[in-house]
Amino acid sequence: MMMEKKKVGIITYHAADNYGSVLQAYALSNYLKKAFNQKCTFINYCSESQRMLYGLYFANESLKDILKNLYIFLILKEKRETKIHAFDSFRRKYFQMSPLNPTSDVKELNLNRYDLIICGSDQIWNVRIKDYDSIYMLDGIDIPKKISYAASMGGLDLNLTNAEMNKIHDDLKSFFSISVRENIAKTMLSKCSLPSIRTNIDPTFLLPADDWKKIMSPRIIEDEYIFFYSIDYNDDSLKIAEWYGNKLGLPVIYMNTSWKSYFIKRAGMKWAGAAKVEDFLSLVYYSKAVLSGSFHGTAFSLIFNKPFYRIQRNVKGNGIVDDRVRSLFERLEIHDREISIDNYKIMLNGLFNIDYKTINQNIRKAKDESKSYFADIFIKEVENENRTN
Repeated sequence: MMMEKKKVGIITYHAADNYGSVLQAYALSNYLKKAFNQKCTFINYCSESQRMLYGLYFANESLKDILKNLYIFLILKEKRETKIHAFDSFRRKYFQMSPLNPTSDVKELNLNRYDLIICGSDQIWNVRIKDYDSIYMLDGIDIPKKISYAASMGGLDLNLTNAEMNKIHDDLKSFFSISVRENIAKTMLSKCSLPSIRTNIDPTFLLPADDWKKIMSPRIIEDEYIFFYSIDYNDDSLKIAEWYGNKLGLPVIYMNTSWKSYFIKRAGMKWAGAAKVEDFLSLVYYSKAVLSGSFHGTAFSLIFNKPFYRIQRNVKGNGIVDDRVRSLFERLEIHDREISIDNYKIMLNGLFNIDYKTINQNIRKAKDESKSYFADIFIKEVENENRTN
């Protein structure tokens, strides 16, 4: 059935200067254009907390913040400005966005211009992170043209309070359809008395590897290397990456993603430079192998069929089970791809022993499920409008 072209708005963390956030937004928009001829506009909202989180300087809330900002001004300003500019350039090049609106009131976003609003993926529904805002649940928009796709609440059980569950129920009860990314999100939303919650794969998987290769940078590192990508570059992950580089006789290339990443001083580890969004894709694609503590570092390793390990975090000697990764691995039938400070040495020989046949079949199956989900949404939306006219 031919899909009717509609005015589609997407609200997600498109404005976060985070490689995974920007790329999942790009993927969803381009997939809907490619698969359904739907031209999507990003609702150009960014919460004040998100602007502060990804700003040039930290909020001056403590003496430590003041000292960090002084160091940035004297030493790191150019590096951080270059990265901010790179993300802005990517958005200007690839995203159709509504005018920037700094409002904290969703009613002022003029959302009635859209026939359909999609709450996109990433952790937009994680009520415990710093840049959460109920606008990402379309709080206050009481019209039956809202859906979500692979929205995430994070990888842990949030142990929602009764007040939080009631608020989430009120915000999402009028959604036409709800899709989340992790099994744990489905469980939490079910406890909020929200029925028929679906799980779908992250938007980055909706585009084939060839589509990603069209926008990635040319090869950056000529020699073979391990690409190491983490969000916080904690001590355990640094130790693991350094050890793997030494054992394999390969340099370990990393990117700046956090304050700590500016101060990595480990043998054999090299900074990739002020990497653009397109550079991230290139660094994954041309690597000999990937070590990642990040969900999207893992996702693009899979998309490009790279040998990889996901580095599991440990807190006080206990491994943290992140349902973002666990749900993905269960869906794709992936086994023995997590390492931790407890087992990383004995896992060395298995790094390059990965068979992508079943994984790729499961990615295709997940994409088919997503296509069916969106086809169903657009058809039902047309039928619903016909009934009400």
